[in-house]
Parts: sequence; C-alpha cells; structure tokens
Amino acid sequence: MKDFLNRYMASNRNLEKQSAEELEKVFTRTTTTIVDAIGPHAFKPTRGTNAALVDSLMVGIGTAY
Repeated sequence: MKDFLNRYMASNRNLEKQSAEELEKVFTRTTTTIVDAIGPHAFKPTRGTNAALVDSLMVGIGTAY
C-alpha cells in the first residue's frame, strides 16, 4: 500500500491526473457507501482503527467510482 500511495502521490502531485474536486467526490462516495453498508463503526469494529481494514475497504470500494 505504501508503494502504491507513494507512486500515486508522485504522479499526481500537482493535481494533473485528478482534480481536488474529483478526489473529494470519490472519497465522499466511498466513505458514505461503507458507512451505509456496514454502519458507523465500519472502521473501528472492536478496539481501535484497523489501518489494514481501512485501506482495503477504501481501495476496494473507491475503485468502483
């Protein structure tokens, strides 16, 4: 995930690939979809936030948009 994010950020540093508005739209749709489907504790199922869970949900659902 770290390599993926680093490559993406390097290639879109100046928002040439995707605009800030487009990124915000995808983020909002993705998080809304997750919360609607799983509930308000989608990212914090037991004790604390599970980074691997957040990454997998965000990437998996976000790519649909």
